[in-house]
Amino acid sequence: MLKTTLSVHNNSSAKVNCVSVGARIRVPANSTVSVIVDKTRSDAIVAALASRYPALVVTDMGDFDDGVAYPYEPFVKHKLIAPAAPAVTNDETEGYSIGSIWVNTSASPQDVYMCVDSTEDAAVWKNLTLDDQPFAEKTPVNAVAASRVLTVGGLPAEGDTVSSGGVIYKFRAALGAGAKAAKILTLTDVAKDTETVTIDETVYTFVTALSDPAVPYEVLVEVSAELNINNLVAAATGGAGAGTKYGTGTVAHTTVDVTKGSAATIVATAKAIGFAGNSIAIDEDLDNGTWAGGATVLSGGVDAQSANDVLRGINAEASIDNLVLAITAGAGAGTNYGTGTVVNPLVTAVKATAATMTCTNKIKGVIGNSTVIGKSGSDLSWANSATALAGGVNGTVGVANETCADASYIYHAISQNTIADANWRRISLGSAY
Repeated sequence: MLKTTLSVHNNSSAKVNCVSVGARIRVPANSTVSVIVDKTRSDAIVAALASRYPALVVTDMGDFDDGVAYPYEPFVKHKLIAPAAPAVTNDETEGYSIGSIWVNTSASPQDVYMCVDSTEDAAVWKNLTLDDQPFAEKTPVNAVAASRVLTVGGLPAEGDTVSSGGVIYKFRAALGAGAKAAKILTLTDVAKDTETVTIDETVYTFVTALSDPAVPYEVLVEVSAELNINNLVAAATGGAGAGTKYGTGTVAHTTVDVTKGSAATIVATAKAIGFAGNSIAIDEDLDNGTWAGGATVLSGGVDAQSANDVLRGINAEASIDNLVLAITAGAGAGTNYGTGTVVNPLVTAVKATAATMTCTNKIKGVIGNSTVIGKSGSDLSWANSATALAGGVNGTVGVANETCADASYIYHAISQNTIADANWRRISLGSAY
């Protein structure tokens, strides 16, 4: 008998138990199971699972022959004499299947029903005698996706963030390879005995004579500023002159590169690219020298661009445009938003105005009301200071071509409707004529 292997993955945080077209499938939360079904029923099972359980992802893994002869297929079970209408419990466990006929002979005229879904404890029987009966009274609704509006009140600051759908997007002043923090120290004359220069907690002490026994991080004072610069650079890099130009036991600096800038300057540069270098402390106790601008930390460090970075643009509107592109992975990767950014798995976004963006859950229904959102930065705000999307509504479940009515409208399902669908259409009853 020809069989098909189906891989069924549950994307939701709740287990799914389903019985569909003769296949009983149970999938734990966030898990994948393999199911073997008859090849003749595989397409119907895949279609049924897709329509009834939107959280499931079904993949056809291929066919094989199990070597078993095809069994005799019995006729579809019918009940042509019944004392009442069928119930949801008149299901596949009683032998009924899609296409089964049920005749309620106690009704006048008799009601004829057809089974359109035989799921255990959730069977659906369609009344085929609507010409003789009124529409069922029902007010179905279509599913609505949860959403929220983000307002950008001004140009976001470097590092401000927006989070939605489990992804954090960071606004950046520029997208590129990044930069290392640095600062220049200038000597206007020779250093004096016991004066110091500090670079990220490492203290270099100028002395007119190196100690014996040796003291690490001493730097020999010589007759010119340039010679003092040379000795400081040698000490900070572990260069030539240990024991003669600087104290034996001094090791190269581990977080900062120190180079000679000119005859009177050194340049201290963070070894790593990024903003972190801007917190590296520097200091000096020199009568004839100073760090540029009297600085106490290195500066100019910038992180390299990464996935989910967003160029803040020239104004709030440009920032919104780029954020929408990042969430939807639109045009401009590497220019408007960081290379490596992928489409947000849970939400989509559209620009609403020059100052606002609407973020909407991809799956309709109340499930979207649990999608977490957030922000950092004074120029960013979610409507009502929300921390989750809101407004999601489950659709009314209905079978294809189901028709019903209430006091104002006639409703018709153009195809099967699940809690995540919007397949109901309505026509106003209007006024008497």
